[in-house]
This record gives sequence, C-alpha cells and structure tokens, in this order.
Amino acid sequence: MNGSLLNRISSALMVIAGGALLLMVGIGCANILGRAVGIPLKGTYELMGYFGAVAGSLALAITQIEKGHIRIGFLARWLPRRLSGLLDRLGLFCSAMLFGAISWQCGLLAFSLWHSGQVSETLRLNYAIFPLAVSLGTACLALVLLFETAILREQR
Repeated sequence: MNGSLLNRISSALMVIAGGALLLMVGIGCANILGRAVGIPLKGTYELMGYFGAVAGSLALAITQIEKGHIRIGFLARWLPRRLSGLLDRLGLFCSAMLFGAISWQCGLLAFSLWHSGQVSETLRLNYAIFPLAVSLGTACLALVLLFETAILREQR
C-alpha cells in the first residue's frame, strides 16, 4: 500500500468523521430546540456518544499524516541524530502495534455485537456499526504509522 492510497483513504474517513460531527451538531441543536418547546429528542445522549467515537476515530489517520498529533521531542535535541531516528521509528512501530491491537479488538466486539443482536437501550439500534467504525479508523492509523516507520527507515 503506497502513501497516496493511504492519503485518499484517510481523507475519505475524515469526510465521514466530518459528517458524524455535523450529525452531532444537528442532533444537539434539535434537542435544545425540542426541549425549549417541551419535546426533547429521544436517544440524544446515546447518539452523541456513538457519533463522537466515530468522529474521533475516523479522524486519527489524517491527523497523523498532517502531523497534527502532539509530539514531545524533549530528549531528541540532546540525543545523537541516529539514536533519535531509531527512537522515532521504535515509537511509531509500537504505536502502530497498539492501534492495530485496538482495531482488532474493536472488530471482534463489532462482530460479537452483530451476531448477538444486541441493541442500544433507548433507540434499539444494533450498534455494531459504531465499534466497526472505530476499528476502521484505528486500523487506518496503524497503517499510516507503519508506513511512516518505513519512510523514516529509508531516510536514514
């Protein structure tokens, strides 16, 4: 998988994350207006949590590509360049493994929820789609981190 394909996939996931965020804003506004007239929306709390998880996880990969995550280089300036590069690659690799494991576990959860037919409490949604979206977002982040690990190795 090359970098441009990862960029396109990550950008598409970001669009979906933006849609989830817009839904959150719409649901929140509708609930506020509904409460003002005595008709609050049913399941607002539930949907805000689900869409928040979707928006956050699907935006992870593009944020990594654009270097938008917090990075602390406190020790890097005192270390030799070669050692600093090695530690960068090690950190990226370990992060890729962590997010790969998170993706795997969220995928297993989604599979389990889908097959058991469990539904959300208020709206009775089969909510397997939400951990599946989190699994997709974290899998894409893991691929981006692995790709960046390989890129750093080639640069050394």
